[in-house]
Amino acid sequence: MVAKRFSRNLILFAGLLFVTLTGCQGMNTWSWPWSTTSVSDPTIAGIVAPHERIEQLRELAKDGAPQDPAQQAALAGKMVQEYRAESDPLVRCQIIRTVSIFNRPETDQLLRRAIEDDASEVRIAACQSWGNRRNPEAVEILGQRIAKDTNVNVRIAAADALGKIDRPETAQALAPALDDADPALQYQAVLSLKKVTDEDFGYDIHRWRQYVRGETPDTPESVSLTERVKNLF
Repeated sequence: MVAKRFSRNLILFAGLLFVTLTGCQGMNTWSWPWSTTSVSDPTIAGIVAPHERIEQLRELAKDGAPQDPAQQAALAGKMVQEYRAESDPLVRCQIIRTVSIFNRPETDQLLRRAIEDDASEVRIAACQSWGNRRNPEAVEILGQRIAKDTNVNVRIAAADALGKIDRPETAQALAPALDDADPALQYQAVLSLKKVTDEDFGYDIHRWRQYVRGETPDTPESVSLTERVKNLF
């Protein structure tokens, strides 16, 4: 009786050991009908790893938009669909950078959506892409982003992008950045103002504020020491 019990326990132990070892080796999950698929296998047919997709998108951006309008429309539409389905913010970032080569209504609509993306890095990419648009809508959208975005890095990206857009309304769009408490944002606003205007007031925030308000900036000698110290913070 004892021998039979020992034999039965030994068989059960051997079975459990076999299941444990085979399960750990492959980390397999069973799927119907009676086949296994490794959950960590990066070579599953039809699945592209995020870093590979990012590299593909970069290469596409380097190649530029197709000359054929039908091909360009099809490719731009594919980018829009991929963005909507993509959960990885890094891939969405590269999609946004890539679609900036397409000057099409559907890609502009995607950039409007991306500027409101939950991920700050995607909003930064959208700011950069709007900077490449260089049109009145880009100035308006980037100005709004400076005024209302809660992430300072996004606001800095918007101010930097405005430095690419030499239009009369650009200086006014940068005005909220000069009034912001963050010195890095103020600094970027000054750099962009220098690029898009024929003026150079150094890094004197007070005089740049006067300029964007349409006032005649004070001469350097007339700016008080107190004001100079205030503008450092």
